[in-house]
Amino acid sequence: MEQKVIEMMEKHGLSALSGVAVVDYKIKDLFQYGQVSFSDQTTITEATMFQVASLSKSITATAVMKLVERKIVDLDIDVNVYLRNYVLDQPITLRQLLSHTAGVNVEGFKGYLRNKYVPCLSEVIQGKGNSSKIKVTSTPGLAYHYSGGGYILIQQILTEVTHQSFQDLIQMLVFDPLNMTESTLDSNKTGVVGYYRKGKKVQLNYRMYPELAAAGLVTTPRDLAKWMIELQKCMIGKSSYLSQVTVEMMLTPVANAMKQVKMCLGIFQATPMVYFHQGGNAGFTSRYIMTKEGSGLILMGNCSTGSLVMDYLVDEFAKERKLIK
Repeated sequence: MEQKVIEMMEKHGLSALSGVAVVDYKIKDLFQYGQVSFSDQTTITEATMFQVASLSKSITATAVMKLVERKIVDLDIDVNVYLRNYVLDQPITLRQLLSHTAGVNVEGFKGYLRNKYVPCLSEVIQGKGNSSKIKVTSTPGLAYHYSGGGYILIQQILTEVTHQSFQDLIQMLVFDPLNMTESTLDSNKTGVVGYYRKGKKVQLNYRMYPELAAAGLVTTPRDLAKWMIELQKCMIGKSSYLSQVTVEMMLTPVANAMKQVKMCLGIFQATPMVYFHQGGNAGFTSRYIMTKEGSGLILMGNCSTGSLVMDYLVDEFAKERKLIK
């Protein structure tokens, strides 16, 4: 399989691919292929950090659930109660924002060049960056519409409610208690060069993402596995990080999406036993799949066209774990 993965990486423009397989609530395998870039032959290691784009949403949702347990926020009241500096013209809830059912616009974000001005969160919300003004554009609760913009509103809500920066909040609620020492919301910690496609490098190697809640996480597979394993243990009552009731709430589908796939809070459900998310920033692709029975796979690569490589590895893992027939 290793040779096939290397051949697929070459075909689809990845110089680097890093992953981890989880079995029985433990890391079973760590694997890395390739180097920092096609011109920099430095071999990547288990500690090489990747932008994981929308996998950030699962971490954001986890932080929200921690605050729900502490009764600092409520999933089902109008978020305008929390917003002081930005008022929405329709009532929406955190549950709707987390499940992409709030009717909010802006699907994703382009990122910013490191040598240019990077807007702050309020400027992004107001549409003063390179994306539209974030607002409710369709009836809340009616249908699923994937919205990174909704997660930026969550970012704003959490900072206003707690009076902390989003970075400090995620550090306190997720990274520190789970001992995630290789995770950050600082895009400058990116350890590999991103590629839009084979041979087309991202200018200045990678882009910056002030939209932290939606796309800002930079991490390693083995560090993200700490989050995955802890969440899986919470599912069976073997961890006090989150209660079983809270995790069941987080993993309960809210809306149908992509036909058979359902959307929970920050996490997609493929089957009642299998959950996943995928991500794509400029020059980066990422994915995880996890089960309620303590197995999972996390993949991170450095090309926007790397999805087929990840499809292959996910399929092989699913066959091995008998998740698919």
